[in-house]
Amino acid sequence: MSAPAAWPQRSLAAPSARVRGVGLHSGRVISLRLLPAPPDSGVSIDYAAAGKRARIAVSSANVVDTLLATTVAADGCQVATIEHLLAALCICGVDNAVIEIDGPEVPIMDGSAQPFILLIRNTGMAAQDAEKRFVRVTREIAVQHPDDPERRACLQPAAAASWDVTIDFADPVISRSSQRLALAFDASAAVAAAVAAARTFGFVQDVDFLRKHDRGLGGSLDNALVLDGHRLLNRHGLRQDNEFVAHKLLDAIGDCYVEGKLLIASYQASMPGHNLNHLLMLELLARPDAWEEVPASAAARDCQLPDFGPLGCA
Repeated sequence: MSAPAAWPQRSLAAPSARVRGVGLHSGRVISLRLLPAPPDSGVSIDYAAAGKRARIAVSSANVVDTLLATTVAADGCQVATIEHLLAALCICGVDNAVIEIDGPEVPIMDGSAQPFILLIRNTGMAAQDAEKRFVRVTREIAVQHPDDPERRACLQPAAAASWDVTIDFADPVISRSSQRLALAFDASAAVAAAVAAARTFGFVQDVDFLRKHDRGLGGSLDNALVLDGHRLLNRHGLRQDNEFVAHKLLDAIGDCYVEGKLLIASYQASMPGHNLNHLLMLELLARPDAWEEVPASAAARDCQLPDFGPLGCA
């Protein structure tokens, strides 16, 4: 049956250009491109590197690591740092896509989701012959970090998708910026404008920890905000006053899109990270009484669904 014109699923209109960049944690130069995928297939990764090949379904069940990035794995192969690309797919309303990649990590690019949003928009998207579906939260789900009860997140039933993130860093540079951001997911363009350009950030004093855990090997001032005591080392400063909290919200959008469907819920979090977001998604999926998967036409009867914008090339 043909999908209603207002809410078809989306995929890429054609294979995207191939992009190359360094992996934030691996330090390796990696290339990827995005490919169209059939309706109802979701997001998957076609991994081919070091003589190994695997198709990794992007899902909470395949998340194997959340230390400073979200990593998925299958058949002995893993791909890290998927969150910014997932956020871009979510913001653009892409339901089905294959990520073709030749290394163990999605390139960090400039540290934000903006390059991936531009890649998707410049490639163009195609409407598919299936109706878009959402996950609607029907009961509150809440989690806290096992090592820090001040770090917590919840999903509450709501008539629209929204995000509310608070951070609380003692660092003087971050403390001078806005540390809370509330955002209604009502239009793709507005969400992109609010968070897409916000870059990942880190601290000079954490370098030893990062190296000990084989993290941050590709980090630089070209792909991250770097803080050292009372100063920001990036010569051109922040892109926006709330860039730190905006990036945390961007990460949350990507981490919560791991099932390939936007959550119709109110997401609220204090000091979130990849681990906390993953715990939240696992708790949600473990509670079938707390959510339902609904077609867009049904959800639209009592919910405000986002405007994902035009399909064609930007």
